[in-house]
Amino acid sequence: MAMIQQSYPAEELGRILGVLNSLLNLAGPIGLIFAGPLADVIGIERLFVIAGIGAAICGVVAVLMPITRQYDIRLH
Repeated sequence: MAMIQQSYPAEELGRILGVLNSLLNLAGPIGLIFAGPLADVIGIERLFVIAGIGAAICGVVAVLMPITRQYDIRLH
């Protein structure tokens, strides 16, 4: 959230945060629509493992991206 607030001008911040909030609120129901049938097919344990691996990959990618590593440097 702090990165978003610092990345956009104050005039656009309300609109940006509104869109972000809308997308985040849609993610839950959309995830449930797919997670239920998928859990029936592959099992809930495997679904959690897949979700964990996906989250770990996203974290590693975020850390390795130059723009996120250099973000604090650009602010100073």
